[in-house]
Amino acid sequence: VENEIDFQLDSLPASQRPLIPLSWDLAPVVLQGDGDKLRQIVANLIGNALKHCPLGTPIHIGLRPSGDQSLLEVIDNGPGISVEAQKNLFQPFAGRSRSGTGVGLWICRLLAEAHGGRLILQPTKAGCHFTLTLPVTGKAD
Repeated sequence: VENEIDFQLDSLPASQRPLIPLSWDLAPVVLQGDGDKLRQIVANLIGNALKHCPLGTPIHIGLRPSGDQSLLEVIDNGPGISVEAQKNLFQPFAGRSRSGTGVGLWICRLLAEAHGGRLILQPTKAGCHFTLTLPVTGKAD
């Protein structure tokens, strides 16, 4: 997760990086699965927050174990997703726009489920709060 945060920030124009109040709190967790596919989920969630939030909007990324699960949360205070759009958010082409194909969250949910986990949008008053839950396979050193 930390590598993906660094990659996403490095991909932004240098002039924008100081304008993004991005914070993270990452506890070590051990997962078993396809590393590329898990990274794809993380990249999509972080990338969406960076793409859809106006500059200056706080974004927080958290990773922690919770019993036999790991919880990755990407929380932002951006414009959020309308109640109407939330109904089909994880369907193919639901979020299609000029800046995306609308399949990212659908693919991420399928990948999460293929790893024995789930991806949900938590209800919030403002912004977005995505939670990815995956089984933990051992203890981190």
